[in-house]
Amino acid sequence: IVEQPFTIYKFGINYNNYFNASLLVNGTYRNLLGEGSRLLLSGKLGSHPEFMVDYTIFTNWKPSVGLRLKAQYYNIDEIYYGITDSVNVDISNNSFVGLAGFASSISNSVLFTLGAKVFYRTLNSKNVDLSFSIPKSTGFSLFSSLNIDTYDRNIYPTNGLFLTMSGEYVFG
Repeated sequence: IVEQPFTIYKFGINYNNYFNASLLVNGTYRNLLGEGSRLLLSGKLGSHPEFMVDYTIFTNWKPSVGLRLKAQYYNIDEIYYGITDSVNVDISNNSFVGLAGFASSISNSVLFTLGAKVFYRTLNSKNVDLSFSIPKSTGFSLFSSLNIDTYDRNIYPTNGLFLTMSGEYVFG
């Protein structure tokens, strides 16, 4: 049995008091860049943009072994309040995360992942001229995760369990 390539597009609109309005877009492509592959492109377009590219490919070996590559960028304004609930510092947080890992599907419903992640974050004051500079944050981490998915179908499931457990150790 060979799974045919297929594509799913999703669109949405989100509004809340913190992030304001945004347009959510997602495209999922299966078997586009090789048999057993999935390319996931997601984005949030608005005053606080966020983008993600997630690529996974698996072999035909049993248990299946695969490679996962993921890159993510987001921008968030963080507001810190003083004792009197007045805004003391409004900070723009720009973050990038890159991930590479190996995965193995233990069964059709269980996936184990082990890998490394790098991150880079810049923080900039938007409303206060600080007498000190806010350091850039860079780091490296090792992670593992276990995903269990027994849903009866991917879209609008009516039965089954979806569980994700993860751990991460950060260096520096």
